[in-house]
Amino acid sequence: MRKKVTRSIHVMIKEKIMKILKINFFLQLSIALVLCAALVGQTRAAPTAVFIDGATAVTLDEGLATALETLGVTVGVSDPATIDDDGIISFPIVAGGIDLETSIGDISHSGGLSFSSEDGSIVVDLFSFIIDNTRVAQLLAPEGGGGPKLTGLAALNDDLAGRFPLFNLDLTDAVADVTDTDITITGVGATLTAVGAAALNQAFGVDAFTPDLLIGTADVAGVIQVDDDGADGGDGTDGGDGTDGGDGTDGGGDGTDGGV
Repeated sequence: MRKKVTRSIHVMIKEKIMKILKINFFLQLSIALVLCAALVGQTRAAPTAVFIDGATAVTLDEGLATALETLGVTVGVSDPATIDDDGIISFPIVAGGIDLETSIGDISHSGGLSFSSEDGSIVVDLFSFIIDNTRVAQLLAPEGGGGPKLTGLAALNDDLAGRFPLFNLDLTDAVADVTDTDITITGVGATLTAVGAAALNQAFGVDAFTPDLLIGTADVAGVIQVDDDGADGGDGTDGGDGTDGGDGTDGGGDGTDGGV
């Protein structure tokens, strides 16, 4: 059984972290509501690639690993994420989609990371990561940094705080390749956000975690299905067979699903 900090210290740390994270949560909520209102009625102008499988592999920066070791902080992974003999961490892709014309979209993952103090009394879990390149992500960071983000759920000693922007994603050196069945993006840089840095510093009582601290590099390898049919109101969505009272909408013959 892991040794627990005293209740008063635990409550104080938790309250400080929650204050930091909640401020950012309300900013996210406000932005999301404004954008939802602005996007009502918009239609998709290009095919959407839907992620059905794959993984994102993260190689932690050597400098980060050394710093964490000095602080007595151990990094682990939670299932179904895996770590190989070279220290590369893989997070399975479980959902997501991306507009092939604008590159706007997101990619959801399972698994996560844990940061544990040397005596095990403090554990910060980050999990259910989403690579977010939507308009919300581009406006998310209060420090003014736009661009893609990696958001995740955060918990302190098993107490869930919520979902927050944890890492900034740098596409400067990234290389993307898209086929009919796959999307790969290699060389994506990941740095710590101001929110992530503040939360980790509060949790471990240090000041070593700084905004823009290099976390490592990520390579995305996703299996996709391209949703091209129906983007312009094609078969079964534009009042064609099976949707205009024709075959199959009166409970009659073939086409109860809008087809013939």
